[in-house]
Amino acid sequence: MIIESILVFLLYFIGAFLLFLIVNAVGPRMASQYRDILTDMNDSERSFNAIYRIVAPVVIWCLFASLLKLLGISIGVESFSVFIFYWIIRLASLFLFNKIRRGYLLGFFWRVVASCLLGYYFTFNIISVDANLLIPETSDVVFQFWLVFALAIVSVVSRAGSQARYDFEKQFHEIRRLANGLLPKRFKEDFVLQALFYSFATIEDYYRPSPIRRMERLAHRFGLAETTGIMQVKSSRPLSDKESILASVPIIEDIWDDYLKKSKPVGDLEHFTVKEGSYSYRFGELLNQVRVDFDSIHANYMGTVHFNGVNFFNNASFYIRCQDYISDESEVIVETSRAEIC
Repeated sequence: MIIESILVFLLYFIGAFLLFLIVNAVGPRMASQYRDILTDMNDSERSFNAIYRIVAPVVIWCLFASLLKLLGISIGVESFSVFIFYWIIRLASLFLFNKIRRGYLLGFFWRVVASCLLGYYFTFNIISVDANLLIPETSDVVFQFWLVFALAIVSVVSRAGSQARYDFEKQFHEIRRLANGLLPKRFKEDFVLQALFYSFATIEDYYRPSPIRRMERLAHRFGLAETTGIMQVKSSRPLSDKESILASVPIIEDIWDDYLKKSKPVGDLEHFTVKEGSYSYRFGELLNQVRVDFDSIHANYMGTVHFNGVNFFNNASFYIRCQDYISDESEVIVETSRAEIC
């Protein structure tokens, strides 16, 4: 009996995995608006994604149940486990492919609740009773009421993701507070290097908000995570946010030195000069060149060129410009023992 129950739930898990694959395959073919993440979309895109994420697994499973009914195979209430397995698989895939963003889990939670409630209703009241009931009677007042109610719920859930927008200014100042006293003198003098540091930090913070970082520190103790802290630095032990900032400094400095040394456009800049123990540049001139090359520079830190993060750099340089009263014409002089490698 126990073995039979295990086999049944194993089949439902396989069904949930197939359901996951089908939902992912069908979504992009239904609309170009389909995405895994609801942030950074307009209202139309967000509504489509929320509706699809909530309804698609239920509709596809109901169609499958109807097909089995035609073949003479009945499905009981235990088939509700398919929806539980489905959302566990989807959550695991988001973590696996690093698609969790700040505030996303709240919207994800409400989509899980809405979809599971819908699945519960269809499983216990229709699929396990009579699959023929899936054919609605649109003249029924009760049907019309639930249709309007469902649309209202979807509208609320679709807006949950809009609250997940990243507050760059708030996080910039939070990271600046964390880094206070940790960055060496060179970072304070070199405003473009400083902008690189804060852009790297906010990118990592965007993908690894504080709750996720806490879980990663715990997972690191069990060998389930390699990088920890706000700067996502590899270490033999879990790092706090401040420790990861300290560990990231030489890494970012090496990336910056390598760029200054090898970049021909930088070497050709009119106001970029190197002297013994220092180098100098015109702020706006070097800033514009780094903006062009940002994705390549950041790839040396993140490990992939398939990421457009220049907006993070633009925001970081904007706040640095405002706080330190820097203009495009400002001359930046940086003292460093590394200047001779440029």
